[in-house]
Amino acid sequence: MDSVLTVRDLTLDPSLDTSVIAGASGLDKPLHWAQSSEIPDPWSWIGHGELLMTLGINFPTHPTEQCRYISKLNAAGVAGVTFGADGLHAPMTPEMLAEADKLSFPVLRTGLATPFVVIARLVAAANGSQQSRSILALSRIYQFAAAQEPDERRSGLWVRELFAMDASVVDTATGCVVIGSGVAAGPYTRSHVLNTIRPTTLQISQGTEPDSLSLVHLKQVLTVDANAVLQEAMTAIADGEATITAQRRRQELDQRTASTRLSLPPGPFRVIASPQMHHQRLVLGLALSRVPPLSMKMNSSSLTLISSEQLDTAKQIYQELGILAGRSAEHIDLADLTGAASEAANALDKAERTGQAWAEFEGERISLLARSRTEAVEIVHSVLGPLASSKESVATIRDSMFLLLDNDLNWQQTSTQLNIHRQTLAYRIRRAEEISGHRLKKVGDLAELWLARQAWEMLGGMPDES
Repeated sequence: MDSVLTVRDLTLDPSLDTSVIAGASGLDKPLHWAQSSEIPDPWSWIGHGELLMTLGINFPTHPTEQCRYISKLNAAGVAGVTFGADGLHAPMTPEMLAEADKLSFPVLRTGLATPFVVIARLVAAANGSQQSRSILALSRIYQFAAAQEPDERRSGLWVRELFAMDASVVDTATGCVVIGSGVAAGPYTRSHVLNTIRPTTLQISQGTEPDSLSLVHLKQVLTVDANAVLQEAMTAIADGEATITAQRRRQELDQRTASTRLSLPPGPFRVIASPQMHHQRLVLGLALSRVPPLSMKMNSSSLTLISSEQLDTAKQIYQELGILAGRSAEHIDLADLTGAASEAANALDKAERTGQAWAEFEGERISLLARSRTEAVEIVHSVLGPLASSKESVATIRDSMFLLLDNDLNWQQTSTQLNIHRQTLAYRIRRAEEISGHRLKKVGDLAELWLARQAWEMLGGMPDES
């Protein structure tokens, strides 16, 4: 096995004239490369296991900024820094030297007789075999990525196989995982910004980060993969919102503004309501999980239509994202969408009151024939007709008939409760039958009147439409 060059080795070679100023406890860090830089933020370009060589032209003067300089280099995995003895850098403050000692971050000084290129060549020669392995790793990155099926590239497992580290690409605005496992990003130790169509970061949670050359190429591959996933998700979100909005308004979907690739789910469905503030995060999480994001904003809620088959998956997504949700009852006709949305909103109110993460609608269904407010309105109009009027004279007749139905056609009990003579009640019922065209003595008519009574109660009364 080849020996590994360390920072200490540089200080032990008298020909290099390099001495330790601070951070001596970190001298045994492996040294893979040496890079000269005079930019103000070298940690953005110099990576793990590399030595920064600088004259210190942009080295800060204030103690706090000097401490930040050392802390940033250490956080980036830089092996150490050596300053040229040219006297061009600001004086090193005691606070900075103490920070280097605390972090075990080697701070060195290289004499005037030693050009930085000498150190760079020595490090390169000592690590020649390591550099060869890095080049081989670059080839393996592209070979591995090209050999993966789309879902395997999306999972990011190949990165772990190749580099023995857990890595994810995460949407910056929402924390949703674009490449990797799970829906919401977990804790991580390192992050790198990617140049994707939406701001994302490569987050590394476990394992050793690859050398800087391999990391650059890995980021390029993951950027391409993330862009493909994000584009698919963003198209699904746009199509889903257009589809669900058009369905709710009972309008034809405008083919010029949305494709028909995303269709409404067949069979039973539910509507899930959540706080509107989480709408962007939710729809992206659904789309990235390949659950059709049939979502729209309404009032203060975000509403999503979910097929019953995908309900368990959707529930898991909501819970992983930490979003409160209210779920409607199951419906089978898309004409019930408005009613289902109302049920979901009521369930969300319950979730917010009780602190439940996932609340289910528990209201009574008015009948097998009325699965939504829309159908309830249709029943009232078709059965009661003019008897649904808000006129006071008609309302008195209607309410008398409703009370008689509530009392299981007990005339005496009803007249007593209304404080009227039984003959007066009989007159009102005859008028109700004449207006509605339904007779209480006919079983079919009686059944329809009872359903209309339930629908009326569910609607909370229904005055004349203007």
